[in-house]
Amino acid sequence: MKKVFRHVNLHIRFLEIIFKVGMIFCSFTSKAYALPDNGPSAQAHKKILFVASNLRNGGVRAVSDSFQRAADELKWQVLLVDCAGKKSCIQAALKSSLSKATDGIILGGFDGADFREILKKAQKRGAKVVGWHASAKAGVTEDMFVNISTDPVDVAKAAAHQLEKFGRKPGGVIILTDRDYSVATLKTLSMKKAVEAMPDFKLLAVEDLAISKSDKEIYHLVKSWNQRFGKAWTHTLAINDLYFDYMADALKGIQRNDVVGIGAGDGSIEAIGRVGSSKSAQMVTVAEPLQTQGWQIADELNRAFAGEPPSGYATQPLVITKKFTDEVKDGNIEERIPYQRTYMAIWYPHRAKPKD
Repeated sequence: MKKVFRHVNLHIRFLEIIFKVGMIFCSFTSKAYALPDNGPSAQAHKKILFVASNLRNGGVRAVSDSFQRAADELKWQVLLVDCAGKKSCIQAALKSSLSKATDGIILGGFDGADFREILKKAQKRGAKVVGWHASAKAGVTEDMFVNISTDPVDVAKAAAHQLEKFGRKPGGVIILTDRDYSVATLKTLSMKKAVEAMPDFKLLAVEDLAISKSDKEIYHLVKSWNQRFGKAWTHTLAINDLYFDYMADALKGIQRNDVVGIGAGDGSIEAIGRVGSSKSAQMVTVAEPLQTQGWQIADELNRAFAGEPPSGYATQPLVITKKFTDEVKDGNIEERIPYQRTYMAIWYPHRAKPKD
């Protein structure tokens, strides 16, 4: 009889554990994927200027493409300007909005504070300004109706944590950053602090390399780092995946395919492909749900046009590894986020809900 009771108690305890794990999982997924469930209907026929910092940056490109698809649903006319990393181009594009009937301006991947005076003039003329990675802070800012981003500190911490899961230990880490961007600076400080707290890792250097110049300078720098640090250099943390687009060939050229790359950027298509293929030294990219954010940009602008406040919604970062890519279909890392269905239901509440 005692054995029977012991068996029943163990079974009950097992069910309790399963229930608690399930609740934790549900809480996490709810936090990560819960989208706004109300808002204004579609404010159609608006003219939008999307100023992209650099469409060679996979994050900027993915967000702008996704936004365009959402804008088509809202019947908006979009002018996309690719500034290829040139501040003079950004300034000229923003100034051009002052002489045109521009309803909305999107800052795609550059600091709004650098162009504060122009933005103030545009807003006085009635233009609504929404940013994507346009400030180190997500949410409402001095220069924008809202800035859309995951929390840069969360991204940085998640990336640094992956050091302990891949590559040799003890390890030596180089951090790549671009000080032209406040969000990159914030990520860098957070990664630096995390690495310095790890007993199995040593921070070798923090290197400032403009993202727009990475294709021209990365080979020379990789060679220089190898000469300085040799085998002590085991890991590279980078604030953007674009660095790794060019680093693979550079590492191959010096026979250092053992250096593990971890991106704390946006999760570009190229980076996700590298991670999933297992044919690259980049083992991780801490991605943002870029497709979701493209539609979020449209929704926040739509709220501004309707005279309503921002939604307050913020996406969560996704840690993309080979295991993660193996578990999703066709490389779609956002397959569990019903962003299209959700936003279409807000904009067109009387329509049948489309499938994502």
